[in-house]
Amino acid sequence: MTKGRGLSANALKMIAMGSMFLDHLGSGIVYHLYLEACMVDGVDIVGDIIPEEAKRLHLLYQILRIIGRIAFPVFAYLLVEGFLHTSNWLNYAKRLFWFAVISEAAYDVPWSADSFLRQNVLWTFLIGLVMLHHLRLEEHLAGRQRNGKMIRDILTAMLMAFLIQSDYSALGVLLIAVLYIYRGNYRRQAAAGTVVLVLMTVVQTMLYRMMWIQIFSVLAFVFLYFYNGERGRGNKYVFYVFYPLHLLILGLCRSLID
Repeated sequence: MTKGRGLSANALKMIAMGSMFLDHLGSGIVYHLYLEACMVDGVDIVGDIIPEEAKRLHLLYQILRIIGRIAFPVFAYLLVEGFLHTSNWLNYAKRLFWFAVISEAAYDVPWSADSFLRQNVLWTFLIGLVMLHHLRLEEHLAGRQRNGKMIRDILTAMLMAFLIQSDYSALGVLLIAVLYIYRGNYRRQAAAGTVVLVLMTVVQTMLYRMMWIQIFSVLAFVFLYFYNGERGRGNKYVFYVFYPLHLLILGLCRSLID
């Protein structure tokens, strides 16, 4: 992609933020309205006889969640790009840590009963960033020693994300890893990333039947194809503020319609 054309990193970030907002609007507000629409005279109506309003809300919910699948792969890609271009990865990690802490309350309250058992996506990015630092330290090695240590680093990071149950968990970390390993080669990034996202779809569908829509996350590579390698105009703190703020606003809106 020619410099100056296409999408800058900040343009991709805005696309991902919009996608994430619509995803959370669907899961936090529209799905709640759908469940209420299924209640008729105190009875939960299911199957083909659910009210037409409920059918429309469910369709809207699916559309919003499908659009929302784009966000994580784009953010994962931007994390890798940020790591490659930062002059101080430790400051980057500190920023992720503090905003992960700040965002946790907005993520936990009042979204769902089990949200306290899960952690927000910034923890996944933080684990991924630390993993990238270790992967870079291993790059001077050769052969089996290098491959062995890189596999160890990736598996350790995946295990940590799984244990703390951060959003997108172990496979989210694996996606970050393959995007880094195949950096500079869009075709390989897209191919390896697609394999991870398909695996993520299989796993999530086994856990939650509706999450077959995760397969639409591969569409993120359409946007990444147009990345022009430039940072673009924008403030690096926009996402960090937007993430907890939009969760808090949507959470308050949901509490008002309960």
